[in-house]
Amino acid sequence: MATTKKTIVGFLLVIVTLATITIIFNNGQTNLKIAVAKDKTTFSINESGTWKTQGIEYLSIKGATLNKALSNISSKIEWDLVNIYRRSYFSDGSLIIDNYVFNGSLSTKESFPVDHSINVLYAKGKTFQYKITQLPYSGPARKNVQSPLQLGKMRVDFPNDFKTSTLSATGILTLTYVVGSDDQIFNIRLFDPSINWYVASWGSNTNTGGINDPLLTFDQAIINVGWADQILF
Repeated sequence: MATTKKTIVGFLLVIVTLATITIIFNNGQTNLKIAVAKDKTTFSINESGTWKTQGIEYLSIKGATLNKALSNISSKIEWDLVNIYRRSYFSDGSLIIDNYVFNGSLSTKESFPVDHSINVLYAKGKTFQYKITQLPYSGPARKNVQSPLQLGKMRVDFPNDFKTSTLSATGILTLTYVVGSDDQIFNIRLFDPSINWYVASWGSNTNTGGINDPLLTFDQAIINVGWADQILF
């Protein structure tokens, strides 16, 4: 019989099972959830009592397959800090260890998670791929997408020294990186930001509010005062 362990850490509820480690954030206004499994991570937002998926992360090494049976997830709680670890083993001998960091004392939704580091080991010269499906985007397919990237309620921060970056018309972001050593760290974070003012455009990349988003034309320009809850395409 599967066991479930629940721990409250400030604004966070940590739920640990054999298959998944789930972190739920609730500051009384916003309810967010990140579920970390052996092969993926799912980010959801609670809207009117219903959890709606805003992105599913997948990590891989090109030309290799994930050994799901050997891969594992674990958690560590120290005071207000919660660390979620995933060790992903691949058929070519490479290993990816990613670490999600949460701080239960922080009440701001853009701090959920505080950090997400991805440590790629024993894969020098190979191609690391980071992919998010089910992003809140429906529009033209794009290439050479730059960070930071704002899509609907979600934002993705990632290194811009990628090999390729594409965004499909159905909301799939795919990033590839050439691994430069046998111990390389990539910092990529998917989160729900707070924005007070927002305007962006194609081409010139002009914007207001400090977010550099090349995914809108002037005809599609957005001015959003308050929370970024009404970004439309």
